[in-house]
Amino acid sequence: MRKAKILILLSCFLPILGIGQNINLVNGVPVTILDGTSLDHVIPADAGSVEISVRGGDGGQVRFSGIFCDDTTIKGGQGALIDVTFEVGNGPRQIPPGSRLRTFIGGRGAGWSQACGAPGAFFGGGGGSSAIFYLPPGADEFGVNWRMLVVAGGGGGAARPSAGFDWPGGSTQLS
Repeated sequence: MRKAKILILLSCFLPILGIGQNINLVNGVPVTILDGTSLDHVIPADAGSVEISVRGGDGGQVRFSGIFCDDTTIKGGQGALIDVTFEVGNGPRQIPPGSRLRTFIGGRGAGWSQACGAPGAFFGGGGGSSAIFYLPPGADEFGVNWRMLVVAGGGGGAARPSAGFDWPGGSTQLS
C-alpha cells in the first residue's frame, strides 16, 4: 500500500493574484486553485493512508501611508493550520477507497488602505475557513452524504477603531 499525500495550504504570498491553495498529489504534480472554489480528488484503491494539511485564510490587514507619517501596517491574524492522517479502508474511522475528497478554500480577509490622518474607524475582514469533506463511493453527491473530515478556521481582521488604538487580528487557536 502506498501513502497518498494531499497537502492543502493557504498561500498568503500572492493575494493580489487570488491564489488560495496548493494541492500536491502523490504523483508530485502540483495543482493550484483559486480562493472561493472547490476541488475534488478520488482516493486511490491502493492508498494505505491519506495525510492532509489544511490552513484557514489569514485576516485582512489595515495599512496607513502618506507624506506626513510613517507607513503603518496592522497585521491580520493567521488562520489555523491543521495536520491529520486518515487510514484508507472499510473499517471504523477509515476513509473507504474510491471516496471523493472535496476541498473548500477560505480566502484572505479583505484589507483596508488609508491615507494617514483620515478620521474614522478602519477594519480588515476576517479570513475564511478551509474545509475538506468526503463522499463514500456510490453515495449520492446531491444528498446529505458528504462527511466532514477537517476544518481550519480563519484569522481575525486587524482594526484601528480610533487614532492611537491599533489592534492586530487574532490568530485562530486550537484547543
